[in-house]
Amino acid sequence: MKKLGSEDNYKKPPRIRLVNRLSLVILTLTSLWALWLVAPTKAMLVQLISRSTSPEVSLAFLNELEVLEPTNRDILFMQAQNQLELGQFREASGSLLPILFFKDGKRDWQSHDLYLDLLLQQAYDQDEYLKDRSRSAIDVFFSGIDYIPEAVAARKFADAAISLGMPQYALKFLSPHLKSGETSYRELIELALQTSDFPNAAKLQQEAFYEYESLESLNALIKLNLQANNTAANLAFFRSYQGALTAQPDYLALVINQAKAAGDLPLALEKSQQLLAIQPSQALLLDTADIAIANSDLTLAAKLLTQANQQGENADTLTRLHSVYRWQSDIPSALKTSIALLKYQPNEHQVRAGIEESKALGDIYHEGIFFNALANRNALKASEYTAWLNAYEKAKGTPDTLNSLISLSHKRPYDAALINHKARLYSYKSDHQQVIKQREQLQRLRKPTTEEAMRFADAYLYLNDPEAALKVLTEPKDWALADTQYLTMVAALAWDTSNQALAKQSQNYLLQRSVANVDVYRYIQLHAPFDAEDIEKLTQLYRESGNSEFLLLAIRVSHEAKQYQQMPALLALASKDKYLADSGEVHYYHALLAVKNGDIELAHQLYQQAITSSQSYQPAVNSYLWWLIASNDKQRLAHLYDSYRLPLANEPDYWSAFAAAAQMLDRNDEADVWYQRLIKHTDEPSAALLLNYASLLELREQHDRAYKLRKYVAKNMATSLMTEVDGDISHRALIALFAGERTALQLVEKNTLAKPTTNNVAELFRYYLAQGRADTVLYWHEKTALSQYELPDWQKLSLAIEKHDRPTMEKLLTESLTLPVADKNYALQAVGRHQQAWQQGQQEIGTLGDKIAEKQLRKNHVNQHPNKVHSVRAKNTAITQWDINRTSLDYFAPYYHGYYRLGLDFQQADAPEIINQTPIDDEFRIRGSVHWQQNESLWTLATDIADGVGDPRLGLQAAFQTQLDNYWSGGIKFGINNHLEASQLMTIAGQDNQLGFNLNYQPTARENLAMQVTLHDMSTRFGDDIGTGWDMTLRASEQLFFNDPAWQLYSEYSYQKVNYSDGPLTGANAWNKGPNQLGPQDFVSERYQRFAIGQRLWHGNPGVPGATVPSPHYWLDNSIGYNFEAKQIDMTISAGLGWRIIGNDELFMGVDWQSQDRNGDESLKLTFGYYYNF
Repeated sequence: MKKLGSEDNYKKPPRIRLVNRLSLVILTLTSLWALWLVAPTKAMLVQLISRSTSPEVSLAFLNELEVLEPTNRDILFMQAQNQLELGQFREASGSLLPILFFKDGKRDWQSHDLYLDLLLQQAYDQDEYLKDRSRSAIDVFFSGIDYIPEAVAARKFADAAISLGMPQYALKFLSPHLKSGETSYRELIELALQTSDFPNAAKLQQEAFYEYESLESLNALIKLNLQANNTAANLAFFRSYQGALTAQPDYLALVINQAKAAGDLPLALEKSQQLLAIQPSQALLLDTADIAIANSDLTLAAKLLTQANQQGENADTLTRLHSVYRWQSDIPSALKTSIALLKYQPNEHQVRAGIEESKALGDIYHEGIFFNALANRNALKASEYTAWLNAYEKAKGTPDTLNSLISLSHKRPYDAALINHKARLYSYKSDHQQVIKQREQLQRLRKPTTEEAMRFADAYLYLNDPEAALKVLTEPKDWALADTQYLTMVAALAWDTSNQALAKQSQNYLLQRSVANVDVYRYIQLHAPFDAEDIEKLTQLYRESGNSEFLLLAIRVSHEAKQYQQMPALLALASKDKYLADSGEVHYYHALLAVKNGDIELAHQLYQQAITSSQSYQPAVNSYLWWLIASNDKQRLAHLYDSYRLPLANEPDYWSAFAAAAQMLDRNDEADVWYQRLIKHTDEPSAALLLNYASLLELREQHDRAYKLRKYVAKNMATSLMTEVDGDISHRALIALFAGERTALQLVEKNTLAKPTTNNVAELFRYYLAQGRADTVLYWHEKTALSQYELPDWQKLSLAIEKHDRPTMEKLLTESLTLPVADKNYALQAVGRHQQAWQQGQQEIGTLGDKIAEKQLRKNHVNQHPNKVHSVRAKNTAITQWDINRTSLDYFAPYYHGYYRLGLDFQQADAPEIINQTPIDDEFRIRGSVHWQQNESLWTLATDIADGVGDPRLGLQAAFQTQLDNYWSGGIKFGINNHLEASQLMTIAGQDNQLGFNLNYQPTARENLAMQVTLHDMSTRFGDDIGTGWDMTLRASEQLFFNDPAWQLYSEYSYQKVNYSDGPLTGANAWNKGPNQLGPQDFVSERYQRFAIGQRLWHGNPGVPGATVPSPHYWLDNSIGYNFEAKQIDMTISAGLGWRIIGNDELFMGVDWQSQDRNGDESLKLTFGYYYNF
């Protein structure tokens, strides 16, 4: 232990430690931390500076801090605050401008707020220059601000703008904060108005309205739009608004007024009708009617005015309603309204409107009522008296009319026209005393007219005072210029009253008129009897007086005196005389003259008139019978014969004519009776009578008796026969019968050349025509002296037909009455009068007694049947290879100049293989054609409207076909958008423009050569061009048989060339849903060339209405040909069969097969149908 202690003694004594090292470190650190806590930061320092009350001190510290941190936004902001407080505006502006925006470009609104204060202080400075500069700076400052996020800040900025007179900026700052409570719609609207921003003000007002819907707000909106001259905005609002006010009457009334003021009558009318549904009233009905009128909706106006009138009829409503009816040209309703107005004392214009309406509707009753309304108010014009009295008399009768007339005459006592009308009405009532009183009243005013004098004279005559009647008739100053009836009455009264001077004067006036004015009886009594020397005097007297009795007397005298040279002139005068023009006696004399002059047509006409006129002349009957027999006019002959055969059956003078007439009319039994009565009644029958009876016996197939009778005449009566008129002709006819035609012809030729007469020449030409030698007749008639002789009409027609002389044929058809029916029918067709030919055939067939003539007529008539048929046909056609099925309904009908056809088609088709995914629309077609027949030509105009695949198609076609001469015929056709069955696709979706020509040469009835050339321009139904081209067909045929059945051999060459279009089929391919693109080659083949020979066997034409041969009808056409393009032989077969079922109809079918068509494909078409002829 000691050792230890001893060691310690050699050491330094230890220091006393107050704190150890650890404690010291801790203490140091704690002190530093305490100092850090109590030491002020820059932010605390800035905060302390901001609390300073001395801006100078604060600014001094802040300036020092700025040196340390020149970009500190807080320091700069506070610096600017103190500078602003000290009035250092430039320095404050310099401090604020850098901190107005953050680094990211966003605005520092605290700095903006302070900057605004800076600018405002400057703006209110006393220094004008500083003030103006500050205001400009504020304007620039505000214009750069689009939106202020804080509503309070926006309020401050807006207030500043308002205080500086910048309302546009206040509006811009406050508009986004409408819902914040810092502003209102009213303030914003006022700000907008201060800037004349009426559209924006209206927009804000509309928003305000939608937030608080009220009429006050709406009125404000309307006012704003009007101030903005934006009436359209109001109207647009009215149309679109569907809010709570729409059902309020005040709103509707407001809209109506605004719409009317703006001229939007449809809107006004719509709202007015709505208001009517809510609050109907008569006033509103009238107002709505006015709007409807202004809107040209007269129908609605009439309806509304009618309703208003039903609620309370009055003159104003009726007047408006009447005006509307007149504007609508609804005269019946206008008249009803005018009638209703009568009870409200209508004005003159309204009454006259009622008159016009009554006249327009032929309502004579109300016309009179309206006229009388004018009369009651003394508003009638003198020119209306007649119309008034005529209408009112028919409406109310003569008594009421007379009372009304008397009432008006009291108001107009010196109106001569009213006095005259009163006289007329009194005359109707047979009140002759009053008529005379009216005459006395009129006498005080003026002299009567001739019409009035005639009425007064009638009254005097009824009172048995002829002297007074004559006196009043001669009172008019111009009585000598009155009509013939007037003067005749003067003459008669003068004669009856023994006033010879006046009778002579009136008779002279009548003679000067050259009318039927002379008393022929007295004249004839004074000058009879007459002779040839008096003819000229009578004629002159007729010319001067115009009295037909003088002329008829002159004709009689000339006939009795046999002064035939004077008759033509006299008859010519008689034919112009209205009394003698229908005189049977004059017609008879005229007919004799016409026969003598060879005017056959005129003679027929005059004979007919002589016996059928009201003044028939009996002696003309017998003469006319023989003339009709000679003229072969069976129609007139039958009528005349039937009219007189019973009345004159006991008159022997007529038996011969009756016998000949009955024989010509094929009434052989009656003719036999007449002939037997004649033969028994005559002691020595004439040769002509026996020969005529022999002809009758032959017709009755009593050939032995006829032969014996002719032989008897030939042996025993040849001499007497030759002495009769044309007896030599009858004698040569007997020679022809017993010695032969050749011998008779030699005698006829010799006799004609030796003694040419009209009858002899006709006899010779009859022999030639019977032998078919028309060329010989032409030679004799044109090249020799025989041309001067008149031929019978039937021979003239034969020559005209041979020469194709249409004018001559027309003349004969018009003038001749003796043409055989078959010849006439043929000629009518030859000159183009097909309808007349058809009607003539229809009337004559079945009525002719001459079977040979009827057979000839039937042959001519039946050829017209297809063109004159009236028929309906239903048909179904199936093109099997193309999957096309078509159903058709056709109508056939004639008209006067030709015929027309109408048809409907409904077509369904499957898609061709190349477009098998494409749906094919059904097609509906309407077809029509009109055919105009002329003498040797035919015009055709056709149309074809189709709606199916692609665009609708309107097809048109015109064609002309004519006979060029005896051998050549030709035609031309032109078509636009025509249907073309060149292929399946072409049939469904194609169309063709074409121009075609054809030419036919037929040297004989059997041989025929035909050529047809057609130019094509083909396109799709979608407007795509397919191509252009042409085709040609040449056909030569030989007719082996003409009927039962007809058989023809033919050869035919066909050629087709198409130039495809280079353009794509855009429309067709857009329609095509298949995988392949369509090209022109899919529609039509580019080339086709074929030569074929074939035959056609037929009997009629199955399926074509208007049969020309008896049923059944059939055809078979087959050919074999060579296709040059395919280098193959092909075949065609076409056949048809039609069978009559119930009479005027036919059930038919047809088949057409080609082994190879123009596209190189097999083709089969089947047709089934039925038609019925009406």
